[in-house]
Amino acid sequence: ISTIPHTIGFLDSLNWLELENNIIDTIPGNISQLSKLEYFQAYSNGLKSLPEGLGQLVNLKQLLIQDNLLDTLSFDFTNLTSLSEFWVEDNNLTSLPSSLCELITAESLPVASFQYYGNKICRSVDACPNLSEIDVNEQDRENCDD
Repeated sequence: ISTIPHTIGFLDSLNWLELENNIIDTIPGNISQLSKLEYFQAYSNGLKSLPEGLGQLVNLKQLLIQDNLLDTLSFDFTNLTSLSEFWVEDNNLTSLPSSLCELITAESLPVASFQYYGNKICRSVDACPNLSEIDVNEQDRENCDD
């Protein structure tokens, strides 16, 4: 699969979406209309970005987007308080959004269920600097230039 049709937004009862191991580079913005979505797996694709609407999926429990080409997480994690598993390792991220760090700090998202190694996050200030459990030294640093 290389393209997800915009009509996916009409699947208002959808709660599980698996799109892994394809050649998808874009997720339609109207994914935000999938208000019942709990499990979203889009790992091992060619995703370069994710729509801001992803941050509106308040029932989302699992977000697995590892092994893509993401260089930023531009959506807001504030409303994703149901998120209990988030894997974003092996992308091109250089920093983590503060709204994601706040979910972890509030213990809504367990540190053990958050995987981010294999990115280009080389400084503690670009990870979650207030969380000792998330230490840049623990991640795979071969993508760092220092």
